[in-house]
Amino acid sequence: TSNDEPQWSDFVNCVLKALIVAEKYNITQERADEMPTTDVFGKRYKNMFINAVGAVGNYDEIYKRHMEAIIPRRGINMINNGTSGRMYSHPFGNLFNKAHIASPGHEEGGQLEAIFERGYLKCGIIDEGTTIGDIDEEYSPSGMTTDYCYALSTGIFRDYSDITKHNRTQIFSLNSADATTLLNKRELDIIGLVEMNLANDISGNMSFSEPIYYNNQQEPLALATSQDDAQWASFVYWTVSSTIYAEEKNITQSSSSEMPLVNLFGPY
Repeated sequence: TSNDEPQWSDFVNCVLKALIVAEKYNITQERADEMPTTDVFGKRYKNMFINAVGAVGNYDEIYKRHMEAIIPRRGINMINNGTSGRMYSHPFGNLFNKAHIASPGHEEGGQLEAIFERGYLKCGIIDEGTTIGDIDEEYSPSGMTTDYCYALSTGIFRDYSDITKHNRTQIFSLNSADATTLLNKRELDIIGLVEMNLANDISGNMSFSEPIYYNNQQEPLALATSQDDAQWASFVYWTVSSTIYAEEKNITQSSSSEMPLVNLFGPY
């Protein structure tokens, strides 16, 4: 779908996920009415999940109908049953063949440009110990979310020294009750960690990075940006994905120069 239609992108993504959820809970085409209803896109579409499964079946039914004879389903194409790992870097594509890569650069008036012109990234870390309505500017940053904020700021400002990490990254502690409002008012560039779910996506107007990790309830937690800037959301998504890619390729902090270069976001 087009980047300039985030609601339509969400709708498409939700339908595809519903087909996988249906397989997970063994809801077949014949039992499509067991799928949940939702009003996140309005009452007109409350039966969107029921209708999708009723029309084509769950993911397993679709795969068997069209692909099983060509590519037998196994390995990474199997549904996760809770026992296999979920951390996976989506392929970057051929970044090494520069002839096939066009660089659109940063979007004028976009979040990337705003951060670069401002000179630092504003990162909100959700801490339920923070008073509602208050942003703790004396917050002492640490933890995984902080590291990912540093990864983003050094990616933008092209220098991964400690000076850049600390001078180019402004980190605030905030309560989750304020997080969505501050994010969508652009008072913060990014917040984390946020549970990746339908409500936060649609009602919260959020775009998510790849999951940072899954908690004990197997809920994926991620960084979140406003859906109003697709390029910035992509920058965040692929920055997080790059850390998983690095682990897959056994590229560590000391050998980070082995990571591929990319110019799709302009000079950043």
